[in-house]
Amino acid sequence: MIRNQETYLSTTSGLYAVAAAVLVFSFFQQEDHFLARTAIALAGLLLGGTWYLIVARTSVCTAHWKMKVLALESDLGVPQTFRISDETPKGMPKQKILQMATAALLIYWAVCLVYAAANLIAEML
Repeated sequence: MIRNQETYLSTTSGLYAVAAAVLVFSFFQQEDHFLARTAIALAGLLLGGTWYLIVARTSVCTAHWKMKVLALESDLGVPQTFRISDETPKGMPKQKILQMATAALLIYWAVCLVYAAANLIAEML
């Protein structure tokens, strides 16, 4: 269950990365169109925020099921050598990496939105 969820998260992360790259490319293609840049930055914030919630929810679900596996192994008396819950990979968990990357992209889109909106207002004045 936990490994399947991580696999699904990895696959959909690729789709998210492509969508984010298309938005970044589109943002820089709109040189003097600050209304379009503002709309693209809003779309980027919406996409990034949604993805952050998905990654956070996956992290919570993974922790929940890992606790259930630990409890089940303890209740059944599974010997330490056969416990799958002890197989934790070294390094930072994948969900934490995705949360940090998504948070960085959210900050990027917020800066782009402020830039585009400020230029749009200045153009109107």
